[in-house]
Amino acid sequence: KSLERNIKTIIKTGTGYGPEFLPVLRETKNILKRINKGKPNAEHYFQLGTLCLELEDNQMALDAFKTGYQLNKNHLNCGTYSALLLEQQEKWSEALSIYKELNSLDPENIHIAERMLLIFYTQKDIKNVLTHCYYFLDRKLYYPSIYYYLSQIFYDCSDTEKAIEYLQNALMLDNDNN
Repeated sequence: KSLERNIKTIIKTGTGYGPEFLPVLRETKNILKRINKGKPNAEHYFQLGTLCLELEDNQMALDAFKTGYQLNKNHLNCGTYSALLLEQQEKWSEALSIYKELNSLDPENIHIAERMLLIFYTQKDIKNVLTHCYYFLDRKLYYPSIYYYLSQIFYDCSDTEKAIEYLQNALMLDNDNN
């Protein structure tokens, strides 16, 4: 409710935002009214989060996405946006936790798999990169990025023969490089 009042004040006074933000502010006010008057659902919070991103308020967006995700753990968009914003804040374990939950809901979503692998690789967690890459391959998820990660790990470990083998697999699957 206080957020809704603040948005109304901003709309009336124009404080803090230029006129180009007025349509977004009005839309935000409308979503907040729906949330405050009825039974909000995850989609309402997803819409609020995307509007907060347009208003360049990442923390408020994160709060909205997290709330939406808590209301409905099957809402992939709320979960994904929450995890991405957590990554920006370098809250790797929180982001990874959400990605793992999302991966269990949608194991063939390569974008989620790639985010997990990126976090593991960035943190130099070789064991988890290998474990998850082989897990995805066992599930018959043959994506170039999986092979690229395997190639990079083996290259980092000075096993160039294995690195080349995985890189060749990646290149064969990568239509953009053919």
